[in-house]
Amino acid sequence: MGEDTILIIDDDIVSQRQISITLRNRGYVTKITSSSPVAVKIVQAELIDVVILDINMPGWMGMEILKEIHISKPKLPVIITSAFTTEELLIEALERGAYSFMRKPVNTNFLNDLIEEAVGM
Repeated sequence: MGEDTILIIDDDIVSQRQISITLRNRGYVTKITSSSPVAVKIVQAELIDVVILDINMPGWMGMEILKEIHISKPKLPVIITSAFTTEELLIEALERGAYSFMRKPVNTNFLNDLIEEAVGM
């Protein structure tokens, strides 16, 4: 922990801030974007330790972003979030290499546990 950087990709400003504040209070560095293309560029250009990705994004859907992230950084843990999703979409995300999944609103204790596990990989 400490220097680990978490990228939050979410078009919901409230969710972005909640997750970011929670993680910063735990000593993580956070980066936030609501733009799918910007998110992919950040992953390609910067040292990111974990990605938190909303599956329902405007423009590119979360599955497309997940695919693009794993093209450049196949071992980067990506935690999928969603307020509304189907069981099929969740299974598909996990089959495509998502590290884990959490429903919104985010349970901060569960989030902390997931991040600790992911950065410890």
